[in-house]
Amino acid sequence: MATTEPQVLLLIPIRGEVLLPGQTLTLRGLGSLPAATLARVRAGTLSVCVVPSLSREDEAPELRLFEFGTQAELADALRLPDGDDGLVVRGIRRVKILSRKNRGRHVFGMVTPLPEAKLSAGKGLQALVRSVQDAALVVARANPNVSQEFHVRLKALRDPSRLADLVAAAAGLSFEEKITLLSERDATRRLKLLLRAALKENEVQKLAADVKSRATLRLADTDRRQLLEEQLRILRKELGEGESERDEIDRLYEEIDKLDLPPAVRDAVERELDRMELMPAGSAEYMVSYTYVTWIRDLPWGPVNLPPPPPLAEARRLLDRDHYALVDVKERILEYLAVMRHGGRTRGEILLFAGPPGVGKTSLARSIAKALGRPFVQVSLGGVKDEAEIRGHRRTYIGSMPGKLIQAMKDARTRAPVILLDEIDKIGLDQGRSVTASALLEVLDFEQNRHFVDHYLGVPYDLSDVIFIGTANTTATLPKPLLDRLEVIELSSYTEAEKLEVASRHLLPDIRREMKLKASDLNITAKPLAAIIRQYTREAGVRQLKRDLTTIARKNIKARVEGKKPERVTVEALPRLLGPPRFQEEPNDAQLIPGVAIGLAYTAVGGDILYIETMRTISDGKHRLALTGSLGKVMRESVQAVLAWLTSMAETRPETLGFDAARINGSSIHVHFPDGATPKDGPSAGLAIMCAIAGLLANKPLSAKLAMTGEITLRGQVLGIGGLKEKLLAAHRYGKKKVIIPAANHADLATVPKEILKDLEIVEVRTMDEALAHAGLGMTPVLTPRLRAIVAPGAVQHGVH
Repeated sequence: MATTEPQVLLLIPIRGEVLLPGQTLTLRGLGSLPAATLARVRAGTLSVCVVPSLSREDEAPELRLFEFGTQAELADALRLPDGDDGLVVRGIRRVKILSRKNRGRHVFGMVTPLPEAKLSAGKGLQALVRSVQDAALVVARANPNVSQEFHVRLKALRDPSRLADLVAAAAGLSFEEKITLLSERDATRRLKLLLRAALKENEVQKLAADVKSRATLRLADTDRRQLLEEQLRILRKELGEGESERDEIDRLYEEIDKLDLPPAVRDAVERELDRMELMPAGSAEYMVSYTYVTWIRDLPWGPVNLPPPPPLAEARRLLDRDHYALVDVKERILEYLAVMRHGGRTRGEILLFAGPPGVGKTSLARSIAKALGRPFVQVSLGGVKDEAEIRGHRRTYIGSMPGKLIQAMKDARTRAPVILLDEIDKIGLDQGRSVTASALLEVLDFEQNRHFVDHYLGVPYDLSDVIFIGTANTTATLPKPLLDRLEVIELSSYTEAEKLEVASRHLLPDIRREMKLKASDLNITAKPLAAIIRQYTREAGVRQLKRDLTTIARKNIKARVEGKKPERVTVEALPRLLGPPRFQEEPNDAQLIPGVAIGLAYTAVGGDILYIETMRTISDGKHRLALTGSLGKVMRESVQAVLAWLTSMAETRPETLGFDAARINGSSIHVHFPDGATPKDGPSAGLAIMCAIAGLLANKPLSAKLAMTGEITLRGQVLGIGGLKEKLLAAHRYGKKKVIIPAANHADLATVPKEILKDLEIVEVRTMDEALAHAGLGMTPVLTPRLRAIVAPGAVQHGVH
């Protein structure tokens, strides 16, 4: 045993434990050793070396062994309660393993003793020995498992090496610290390491006692769980240590350090992390702070690195592939992209696509993002009534969240996405003033949005590199300050020819792709497509058209699944596929009754026709006026202005109107606008109202193929109106042949498709008496000496003054 020569020993690996000289250890799990080997160990003819195993839990313990071990002698052999054999061994000396060899189920190693380093005797060593003894005694007194024999031996030992091994046995060291002691030859260094460990343990015991005292005073009425949480909090603060929540905070610190945060943002998030260290992990305040820090972490903060815009030819090809027609809109988008490709600045230009539903506003915005190679995020503003949905909620309660803009930036994961502000005209209104829309002013102003402050974040965030695009059905409800920040690009309704092309080029291929159909499986020719457009989908866009085509595709697939032959799509088959036609074409010779006129309206869903019905009853000599049909203030005033003008003209020149003032004064006139559930307002119905009442009083009907629009004055003038293109498209869609418009809108005819103008007779008027003459009421204009001859459809007539 005492030899200093290398010798062969039986290696016994152990996990998670270290046997030091002077220590006693019970070896378990020796059932894998042969009985003969165990007998030799018990007889003392085979010496053993206990070696720490560095193998993982899923590996055999002898796979990776520490290069140092402890030669041990047998102290006792016993039978464990589980029936396994156990050996009680006592460490003798440190050894270094020179080599190892497996022999069946045996692992033998060539080992050599590890000599102790020479110590320099002196007062310093003596002081170190006494310090270790004193510190170890304090630790031992606090540990009820330490025997009295240990106290006696600790006081009597003066050998530094033996003292170090004795203290290490009761110091409660970690596995890493123990293997350090095992491989250290210098007893002085081992004593210093043990002294630090003993002093730390003493400090922990003092703090634990202090924590218990302080926590007991503070939480006298709390249960045991709350007491333990308070103890852990104080320990983390005093020792700088923590468990899972502390590890989480450290991880957040590391992630925040990697971000390129502005100084103000970094200060704010570090203050929040400091607060989290003082909070219990399960508290509501901790979760509020944790959510805030993770929002800061997940937002994009770094510099913007984006690819250059594509060549214009490629952008044009992309736009033409995804959208048919819309020539003017595409040109404006290409101009926008050209400036960016040229290296110019487009900041501050906020595009607003305004037009009826289903004409491609959202898909145009998506195409711009695709052309620029930027992420596309859609923010729906329809129905948003709370300003906090834009600016964010303040962090004063659980469940607070940033606003929609910051949420979009998180989804985009870059500071330069394309953000679509969808349905910007449908945000909540408060007493006619859009409070929620006002929250967008800062977002859409380039001079302000580089320092946008969300209420939840509480720190500036730069939105200046974002490309904002808005969509709206109408700009009438937008506040003027907000509209001033937007560049409006009008998207008009599709003509029938355009709808045919859109259906053939886009809708049908998309439906076939979605439903796994071949072109031969779903083939709809132009004739039934045109019938669907005329009889089933009188709309500005193509959404209803796509729904009807999808219905046909579903019936096609259903027939195939049932083993039947799908019905061929023809005009005659449409009632069986889509049901009865929703719209019937009016006969060419249809005539209105006296007192009925057709106006043109521009609504949020595009252009539409508006029937105006009037009725006269004889009263008791008093003039009465009744208005029905959900009319707004402006439209009511238009009816009153018409009656005032007609009354004045009937009094001064009754021969030109065909009735005198007595017919008005002795009548009760009822003006009604059908579809009474829909609110109606605006001045452009004034001309149609005038023709309806004049035809009623003169008992002359208007043509069913005539429609009109224009604002009137008490002086008999016809003023310009808005939305002329949409109104003419509606007139064409409903089969009207002649349209009376204000002469002030002559320039707007340039925006109307030529195929529409070709089918319509456009009459421009400047006065109300010109409008009466062109309406066919048989009256001679008062202010116009002659009228141009009626020309063929497609020409534009002007009143001559």
